[in-house]
Amino acid sequence: MTLPLSPQVLAQLRCPKTHQALRLASHDEVRLWQSIETETKTTQFLVTEDGAIAYPVEDGYPILLLDRALKNADGH
Repeated sequence: MTLPLSPQVLAQLRCPKTHQALRLASHDEVRLWQSIETETKTTQFLVTEDGAIAYPVEDGYPILLLDRALKNADGH
């Protein structure tokens, strides 16, 4: 599944907490985030530049809500 967003729109998205740019998670990063949130069936995430926070993509749309954000094990 791909995002229904143009690359130009994706380039404008920012993390609502850190204001870092967001990018599509790599395959390895998706597996990491799925292991952190074991009940998720999400197969795509947008992650911050530093990789510390991920937002799920559901039905092709990014969910940029702080209460849905996942933080990595480093506690970022």
